[in-house]
Amino acid sequence: DKPKKTVAIIEKSFEIYLDISEYIDVATETTRLQKEIEKLDSHIASLNKRLQNRNFVENAKPEVVEEQRATFEASQGRVEKLRSLLQEISAWS
Repeated sequence: DKPKKTVAIIEKSFEIYLDISEYIDVATETTRLQKEIEKLDSHIASLNKRLQNRNFVENAKPEVVEEQRATFEASQGRVEKLRSLLQEISAWS
């Protein structure tokens, strides 16, 4: 089980839990994460709109479209991780 007030580093063969609660200001970090999530959500919405635009997909170079899709997917993965972290540290207070 994951100890409270820790962050996890998970690899295929091991897990490390670091107690960082005494080294960060939970309120400040919560605010920072919320702002980063909002920024990423906006970026994701913009990318999604572009990728849903038939003119863009049909007229842009295939490598540009693929790059935008990769950025979209990476951004979605990052925002999911940030939301998970935000949920974890929000429970600390």
